[in-house]
Amino acid sequence: MMNLQSKRANKLVLISITLIVVFFVLVYSNYRKNNNPSIPDNDQLFIKYDDVDIIEIENKLPVADALGKKFNGEGTEDGVQGYLELSVKNITNKKVKYEVLGTKLPTDNKQISDNYIKIYLTNEDNSPLNGFDLNTVPVFHSFPNYNSNTTKKVLYTGILAGNDSETIKVHMWLSDNYRISNVTEAFKIDIDVRAK
Repeated sequence: MMNLQSKRANKLVLISITLIVVFFVLVYSNYRKNNNPSIPDNDQLFIKYDDVDIIEIENKLPVADALGKKFNGEGTEDGVQGYLELSVKNITNKKVKYEVLGTKLPTDNKQISDNYIKIYLTNEDNSPLNGFDLNTVPVFHSFPNYNSNTTKKVLYTGILAGNDSETIKVHMWLSDNYRISNVTEAFKIDIDVRAK
């Protein structure tokens, strides 16, 4: 009788230890995925940023849409334009729907209103992505909220075929409707991609 109880106790201890180890492995892998922009998202997408995943501009120079669409991250003073390039790869054999998200971040200066921040997305050939080929360029405020979060917006929704990839360029500038003031203002967003 004692031997049977001893075996059951050993099995319970072994099962408990296994569950604890599995729990910590899951927590650690989730932490790594959420803190490294080059870790597959939902085990479906692999996202790689050319540089950083944050864009910041200041209220130095309002820009017309025709010029803002041509911004490529070079040739202007820091803070005038925002530019970011990333690639999204579907690492499955199935079609995957994904979203490009922009999250407004706090700045060191007074924040520029969302109504003056132009966002424009293109592919690697600088052709506008679907929804950005209209005559007017949307402002950050006009994009739909992500899960009722008013600081996180869905900038683009796309579909990748199995094992396909896409390069996305995010252009950001200050609308030419903005009136420059003596107060330094800024706007900063974090760009993220999620499988839907």
